[in-house]
Formats: sequence, C-alpha cells, structure tokens
Amino acid sequence: MQFLSVSVPLLLLLLGAASAASKNRCDSLGSNSEGWILHSGSCYRWTESPDYWYTAEQACKAEDGHLVSIGSQTENTLVGRLTYCRTAWLGRYGTHADRLNDSASYRWTDGSSAVAFQRHDFAKLYSPHQPLVTAENLVWLNNLYHDRQGYVCKAPVARQAKTDSNPPPPGPACPSGWYSFGDYCYQQPGFKATYIEADFFCAGRQAHVVSVHTESELRLLSLLDLSEPICSVELWLGLVKLNPCRVDYFNGRKQQICYHWADRSGDHRGFPVWAAGHPKTDLVTNCVLLRDRNLLSAPCHLRRNFICKRPRSGLPPTQPPTQPP
Repeated sequence: MQFLSVSVPLLLLLLGAASAASKNRCDSLGSNSEGWILHSGSCYRWTESPDYWYTAEQACKAEDGHLVSIGSQTENTLVGRLTYCRTAWLGRYGTHADRLNDSASYRWTDGSSAVAFQRHDFAKLYSPHQPLVTAENLVWLNNLYHDRQGYVCKAPVARQAKTDSNPPPPGPACPSGWYSFGDYCYQQPGFKATYIEADFFCAGRQAHVVSVHTESELRLLSLLDLSEPICSVELWLGLVKLNPCRVDYFNGRKQQICYHWADRSGDHRGFPVWAAGHPKTDLVTNCVLLRDRNLLSAPCHLRRNFICKRPRSGLPPTQPPTQPP
C-alpha cells in the first residue's frame, strides 16, 4: 500500500497541496439533498463508504472543507450521532511519530485549536505508523495510514454570490420551540414517556409522534437534542401495529402490512429497516422504538424519549414517497 511509506513531515506538505474547487451546498437548516447538516455555523456530512484518510481529506477540501475538527462535547456528540456510532476519520493527526502518546503533538487539518477539547484515548496506540485519528463511540483512537474508514467533512456555510433584490416572501413558520425541516416542524420534549403519554402530549400540540420517510429525516431525529453526551439514542416512533396484519398489493407485489404510521402518512413498507430479531410477533409488543437507524419492537409501557411532528403552519401534510427510499 502506498500509504505505508508516507512520513509525517511529507503528510504535512500534502495537506496543503490541494486547493478547494467548489462550494459546499449547506445553506439552510437541516439536511439537504447532498447530505449536509447545519449546526452552529458549520456544515457536516458523513460519508459511509470507507476510504483512506488522505483521500478523504482531499474529498472534503473539494467541498471547501476539511475532515472534521471537534472543539466541544456537543460537537463530539454530533459526530457520534451523525455516524450512528460507527468508526469515522477525523481531521486530527500526529506531527511527530515519536510522540504519538502526547496529546499536545496533534493538529487539526483545518487549523483549529488542538487543545481546546479532546477525547483522545491512547489505549490502542501500538505503532509509530498510527498518526491518524478516528472517532468511535465518542472516543478518539489512533489508526494506521493504510486503514480505510468512513469519514465526516466539516465546512463553512456557503455564501451566496449576491443578494436577491426581490427575495421571495418567507414561508409558513414553525411555532416557537420547534425545529423546521422541509415541510414539517419537530419538537423533542425534555422528558421520557410511555408511548400513550407521548401520543397525548403530541396530540395536544396538533402533532403526532414522529413518522419517518426519508434518510434525511431519519438522520435528523438523532440530532435534535445533543445535550446528553451519548452516542446511541432510542426514541418512540408513531408506528402502530395492526392486529391482525392485512394483505396489500404494492407495485404489483403481494405484501403483508403489519404496521401503519399513526399520522396517516402511510404504511410501513421496509423503511426504516428492522433490527435483527425484530419485529416481534406476539400480541403484546405493539409499539416501536428507533435506535440509531433501526426499528425495535417494544412494550408500550416503557418510558423513552420521543419527538412530535406537525406540518408547518398553513401547509397541508406532504404525502410520503410512493416507493421505499
């Protein structure tokens, strides 16, 4: 592998070799079609397909960014949630091969302060060929040049070249305390509840326990509340079990439909996907939790976090996709 022969000084030269070629597309709240997430003035995007650290850094630079730097506990939690707790390259690297166990010998590729915040764990550092750093379940670990991992890019918010002299009128707004994303408003109360309690709480606010129809919406749910420094979260979904199931024909195929979205946005047809061993087929496990991006059958009396979802004021509900994503 060619990456085994790259020395740390040469790595520093290579990092400055490429110039940004295009602007990233993170210019609004939430996530857009390119997968960017806006948070606290910066844009973030997780690429799940694995690549080498240097190649990943160049891909981020092509979007006017760098591999992600992390400057706070909240940002560290954001990266963990964005990657669903999977291993991902960071823009952190060691500058001296003989001092890799010294946190002061590391830098971020975007020039951010390397000492403002750190969660570096040197437990898996066993070789001078591990100057590169990955995040794994909120901890930072050293890795080899020739390893391939997914990665997170971080970039500044794109600026429009000019201001429209006749901007369109603002669209319908979400109530105070709600998060706007697409045609909907989302709110995550700061307490846990049974599913029935969550359903009553949302109904009192002209909303339903959240339904999920796209990857972007799925990603959003774990990022609404970053106050708790944990990587994996569980949330109630507004997915109702049908007893008994019914037979339906979708795109010419016979299907057994066993779950329906409580907000009447359609049936569950494979997205999000069930975790291994789920759904349960007994007659008492009737509610559904979302853990990261997988569904779990659960008794409805458990107390879990939840999110309410409602159309933005003045907008009719958007119909779900006609085919699974």
